[in-house]
Amino acid sequence: MKISAKQATAIIDSLKDVIEHDINFINLKSIIIASSDKSRIGEFHEGSQKVIESRETMIIESDDEYRGTKAGINLPVLFDDDIVAVIGITGKYQEVKKFSDVIRKLTEILIKEFYYRDQIEIRRENERYLVELMINNLESSESIRNIANSLDITLEQLDRLVIIKLQEKEHKYENMRNLIFNSIRKRLDKSELIVNSHGDYVLLLGDTDVKKLNKIKEYITSKYSIGLSVGMSESMNDVSEIYYQYLNTNRIVQIAHKTERFEIVKLGDFDLELILLNIDDSIKATYLKKVFQDIDKDTLIRWTEMLMVFSRNNGSINATSEELYVHKNTLQYRLKKVKEITGYDPRKLRDFTILYLAILLYKQ
Repeated sequence: MKISAKQATAIIDSLKDVIEHDINFINLKSIIIASSDKSRIGEFHEGSQKVIESRETMIIESDDEYRGTKAGINLPVLFDDDIVAVIGITGKYQEVKKFSDVIRKLTEILIKEFYYRDQIEIRRENERYLVELMINNLESSESIRNIANSLDITLEQLDRLVIIKLQEKEHKYENMRNLIFNSIRKRLDKSELIVNSHGDYVLLLGDTDVKKLNKIKEYITSKYSIGLSVGMSESMNDVSEIYYQYLNTNRIVQIAHKTERFEIVKLGDFDLELILLNIDDSIKATYLKKVFQDIDKDTLIRWTEMLMVFSRNNGSINATSEELYVHKNTLQYRLKKVKEITGYDPRKLRDFTILYLAILLYKQ
């Protein structure tokens, strides 16, 4: 296993407070790649060559006994019975020997941690590569199966595709993404997959009922105080279906996200929204201009929120006012204002349909 300078520096940073002596991390080329004495980084350390060749601890009695050395002790660092580095402690032997075994063991433990982290990252990257091939239809089913088999993934056990989209893509959520990823991963079976794809989480699950997915969604929402739109595909019988299920599921989760439906949705939950996705942009612009005229953006945003809640509550004044935390009379006034400006009355079915379509187009 090759230890990078970044990893070696992290190891030194973890160890330097254990003792009051300088510690050097030396690679198999006998170069000091990390040290609590920054001036020694990059120096050749001849004494470490002897340690690498003999696999035995070496005591250096005085400075410059070997090229680039100082008095102290140099110990072989092993991983899976192979020497991967040398750790050196600067100081008089009688002072540093009592720390030597502890420092070596801690170093070997930290190297193992780095190794297992690297393996997890490699595994995740391989899984991401496999899923990207499937959802972008980049390889034949046979090639996909061969890649999956090489990763010990049984595709036949994966029955559903799920896309989870966070409420926002703002910078404040960037630091959460790995935490959320790990939280979801812990709640999946070992045979199931989760990858990051274009800012969303794409999951391939076994025969999953909505209850399991709901528990995951509720946990993430509660833990991180963030809304999630979750799209769930139809049941799949073959790997060749994943591409088309991804396209459909991605469409519906985009709609759910834009219309602020922070829930688990399936293709069958949508009707008008699916049709609107395929309308030409110039037609959308003409329709929006006709309905909303020259209303300013802030007003349109407020109307959109109000009318979406109004729709969600099936036109109930009481329920809508409660959800918006406004008095019923205030809500009535705002609805009348929509009619005055647009000519469409949200309390009439036909007019509301026109307004609702405009809102859906605006949010797209």
